Amino acid sequence: MPGPAFLTRLLGDHWPRRLRSRPAAAVVVAALCLAALGAVAGSARRQTDEMRRRAQHIAELERMKREFLLLASHELRGPLAVARGYAAMLREGSLGQPPASFRRPLGIMDDKLAEMGSLVDDMLETARLETGRLDLTRSDVDLRDVVETAVAHVRPGVSPRHQLEMELPGRPVVVRGDTERLRRIAVNLLDNAVKYSPDGGAVCCAVGVHDHHAEIRVQDHGIGIAADAQPRMFQRFGRILTPQTSGIPGTGLGLYLCRELARAHGGDITLESREGEGSTFTLTLPLGGAATPN
Repeated sequence: MPGPAFLTRLLGDHWPRRLRSRPAAAVVVAALCLAALGAVAGSARRQTDEMRRRAQHIAELERMKREFLLLASHELRGPLAVARGYAAMLREGSLGQPPASFRRPLGIMDDKLAEMGSLVDDMLETARLETGRLDLTRSDVDLRDVVETAVAHVRPGVSPRHQLEMELPGRPVVVRGDTERLRRIAVNLLDNAVKYSPDGGAVCCAVGVHDHHAEIRVQDHGIGIAADAQPRMFQRFGRILTPQTSGIPGTGLGLYLCRELARAHGGDITLESREGEGSTFTLTLPLGGAATPN
């Protein structure tokens, strides 16, 4: 146990003079100080251990979530493919000509099965990204072809109130990337632009080159996004629910997945938006070949 001389050297002028002549009292105070320090240290260790346990628990939950996404998406693909196949056979009359009254329900069934298919694909891609199992099949890709294919995919589901427009340069805009994944990004951005323009209007998809990078820019004149909500747009399951958006289908995985796929290509997606005036999403990618704007 340290004595008063040691404590005097340790504490200097802070050591009370009246205790310097009372060794027993000094020792008691020293013991109390050491006990208090020990208690603080023990509490800090317990808090550190608890934080470590919580971090490990969160990491395990994240691992389980990724594995669930991967398993669920794999297991859902088979039954969904069968359901879509039978729906197509009913629609085409392969199982007999359906009554006229079936046309509308069959159309609704097709739409809902397509939504489920898109959700399952998003789940699978997200799981692949987060488990490091995403493989990109890279080749030289002209972004004009990507946009034309994406617009052709989206156009059948667009209402007459919307006008899909393309602005394509006269020369190729080439990047090194995975054609299917880039098309997926463009389709998702176009789908969102249409969905979040419930009153209709023009949706423009433009290809170009800016600051030596290739771009796909999707612009709408829809409901827009509030400034304080924009940072959450690219988070996983980061849907922004408002009275205007509550009836619009979606899971919040699409934009998260698009940005992660863009970053896997060495690019990114940015957002400019004003509430009530519309939004512009810009996919930026490194140029992979001779590409010049029109």
